[in-house]
Amino acid sequence: MKKILETRKKIDNGIGIVFDPIARSVSLFGADQEPIKRAEFNEWVLGLPMRVVLDITSICNFNCRYCSYGINSGMKGRVNILKEIIFALIDELEAMKVFELSLRGGEPTIHPDFNEIWQYAQKQNFLTTNVITNGFILDYEKAASMLSVNPTARIVASLDGLAETNDVYRDPCQYARVMSWLPDIIRDFPYQVVVLTCLYRDSRKRVVEFSRYLASLGLKFHDFSPLKRLGDASSSAVENFLSLAETKAVQAELDEIKKDFPNFRPIITASQIHEARYPALFNFPVPLFNEIYRGTLARINERGDIWVSARKTLTDQFSPFGNISNQTLMEIWQSSCGNRKQQAERYYQDVPAALRWNGKVIQKELPMSKK
Repeated sequence: MKKILETRKKIDNGIGIVFDPIARSVSLFGADQEPIKRAEFNEWVLGLPMRVVLDITSICNFNCRYCSYGINSGMKGRVNILKEIIFALIDELEAMKVFELSLRGGEPTIHPDFNEIWQYAQKQNFLTTNVITNGFILDYEKAASMLSVNPTARIVASLDGLAETNDVYRDPCQYARVMSWLPDIIRDFPYQVVVLTCLYRDSRKRVVEFSRYLASLGLKFHDFSPLKRLGDASSSAVENFLSLAETKAVQAELDEIKKDFPNFRPIITASQIHEARYPALFNFPVPLFNEIYRGTLARINERGDIWVSARKTLTDQFSPFGNISNQTLMEIWQSSCGNRKQQAERYYQDVPAALRWNGKVIQKELPMSKK
């Protein structure tokens, strides 16, 4: 199977976009061929999403306390998207030249047709696909088979630290199971693995040790997402939110690891701590880009409904833009600019501790824990 490895390029409403599928970074250029500065970028001029996050199932084998989709509320009404609908969406994303598709859940690997879906996505020449998974049902053979199909495929494994830390919000069985195959996969596919870690106050002193351990194994990409809620309520975790100062301190410690492992990229997806590091949209990490410019990202839930903010899937504040079972993504996207903008801007109000920046909103520091 032929698979292009070079960077993907396209023009969207006069903006030149370059996506590097190996480094998982994006660069945006203006008419003068110079990188666009962050403060000058208007995400609403783009006619198509750059990334699509698709929840192919709402069923999960875990009961994580901080699950943002409320999976820990029970199994009632849990569904899988039909593979035929997913195949049609993948075809459309390839034709539209969307850069990246992230398969998510629930736990995507327990979708009954996951293997077929994964194989179908990897046949595309432009679209790059990854899976965000707790990794519990994978082993070395399964993971290697998934990554061998093409060099741009990625597994994003969610782990919050070494065993003691990981067990705080996650299933106590997960760490040992995942670490039975992950080190060997990192060794054999170092650029095709990402570890995704939720960052919260009680874990901040231990995640750096975990990150250094992963770097010593040969991991290249370690992404951190600040804790935003427990279950479906942002207020329930307020005592464990990190302040901006704490988040900056953790990032500084993570940067120290790079002195010993120069090819390691640990990054916290909180915009305010990276303003000096990334003043322009050049070689910009995709996870951070999507956190800042939410209007460049389409989220599709397990029922096929399209949103910008995942928070909207938990409330009745907004209706979805449309459904991929009876409309094309292009039709929905091009007719929903106003609604998308409203959702993205409201996101910053709904998740007060997310440490986000969108050109207008600057979050306040949270008080330190009394503990």
